[in-house]
Amino acid sequence: MKTLIVAFLILSAAQAQDPPSAPQPGERLQRIAAELKLSQDQIERIRPILAEEAEKLRQIRDSGDNRRKQLRDAQKVRDAANQRLKPILTEDQFKQLKKMQEDNRERLRRRKMN
Repeated sequence: MKTLIVAFLILSAAQAQDPPSAPQPGERLQRIAAELKLSQDQIERIRPILAEEAEKLRQIRDSGDNRRKQLRDAQKVRDAANQRLKPILTEDQFKQLKKMQEDNRERLRRRKMN
């Protein structure tokens, strides 16, 4: 029993030290595909867009620029990706994607305030 408690405490401490990272492109694609009920064709067309977006966002995060510039640059990357996604998605799917993005921003704002 003591071993189990110690293992739990170690795992809890490790998780507390590592902030959650941004979802990987494959994880994000799976979540989007499930939420938006994407066809296989849509998934294949969206995959490279999300991978490129993730790489550009990683470069921005690793740039060492001040936080405000990073946020502006990241928003430009997301806007560009959305413009590339829009013709692939139906109107309803794109609206749902925008709502998912807004929900994520709101969740980050709330977490930042706590």
